[in-house]
Amino acid sequence: MAPVPLERPDLPQIDTPLRWPGRVAAVFGPGALPFATAIADAAGGVVVRADLRHAPGFKVEGRRIFTHPSCVLEALEKARPAASPVVGVGPVFALAVRARPLIWLTGGQHVIALPAALRELARGAHLALETPRGGLAEALARRL
Repeated sequence: MAPVPLERPDLPQIDTPLRWPGRVAAVFGPGALPFATAIADAAGGVVVRADLRHAPGFKVEGRRIFTHPSCVLEALEKARPAASPVVGVGPVFALAVRARPLIWLTGGQHVIALPAALRELARGAHLALETPRGGLAEALARRL
């Protein structure tokens, strides 16, 4: 059996993000999962998380998606929840699904330090925060 590379696969190039019906937000960067969960909880919505893997194809476990870069759009379309609002977690979701707002948690990182695929995404973020502040998740949930 061939060894599995330790580094994550490169982010896919997605020219046309999916348009999901309903209200969709996306959060990426350090600490994205707890912040996205707080927004979804406050809004009465669901969290969808997408992660890349080296294995071909994709696997959906509840609201978590493990996908090869070549299958991202297919995996997310299959896993699309009927409920709204949806708060997506991670750069894969943020690249693949059109979301408003798109929130980048910088963790103190400058956009120049990001991989090329994430730089454009970060520049297009509606909100960039070093760390989320108290009460912000609830305020964003009200605007979803």
